[in-house]
Amino acid sequence: NCFAETVRERDFIDKLKGPGAHLLEGPRGVGKSSLLKKAELELDEAYLESKVLAVYVNFKASLLVETDSSGLGYDPFLCWVTAKVLDAFYKKCRKLQILTSEEIGDRYERLLGIKIDWTSSFLERVILDLQSLTTTVTDEKREEILNNLSSAGLAGLANVEAVADFVKNIMEDKEINRVNFLFDEAAHTFDEQQQEIFFQFFKLLHGGSIAVKAATYPGVTSYGGNFEIGQDAV
Repeated sequence: NCFAETVRERDFIDKLKGPGAHLLEGPRGVGKSSLLKKAELELDEAYLESKVLAVYVNFKASLLVETDSSGLGYDPFLCWVTAKVLDAFYKKCRKLQILTSEEIGDRYERLLGIKIDWTSSFLERVILDLQSLTTTVTDEKREEILNNLSSAGLAGLANVEAVADFVKNIMEDKEINRVNFLFDEAAHTFDEQQQEIFFQFFKLLHGGSIAVKAATYPGVTSYGGNFEIGQDAV
């Protein structure tokens, strides 16, 4: 209900609400999260008129996720990022009454390539299980988690192009003009390897009617050799 802004901050918010790929760079405490959330609120309020969907995703728990994929057959961190993004997308579609649980559940079954008993907590369980792989203290518990994950269709989550197509198909069916993914805590909470994986995901997800925005830190963000600022994001 109360937000004070300068002309400069309004320019930032408008870019976050607009098309394309943008990096919102600044040190801790400067207000990046507030700008992302303000952009989300304004897009939510204007959704019926603009048909631009804002999806805010916070990656605070990333250091709980391991990046060692040996013996797993998938990259647990990439799957965690994708699950977080799809969970936030699902919840925003429900909040704005764009999709029912039944509609989106059927689509997830096709994306993941498995038959599941869909509930709204399915992706939340996948996210928590992937986080728990690192923090579990017994071999028995780790084996239990791995068994749970083996039936969760993680190969589908690791296919970023398929995930982008999944989102675009929903957009086409529901006449959504654009989806703006607003990624918070997308740099300093990731280790260097996680950052490079994330920005490759960022690059592959962006395109056409999908816009991507991410809050990053100056000087400490590792974008990897396949990501070029100015080319892949402004």
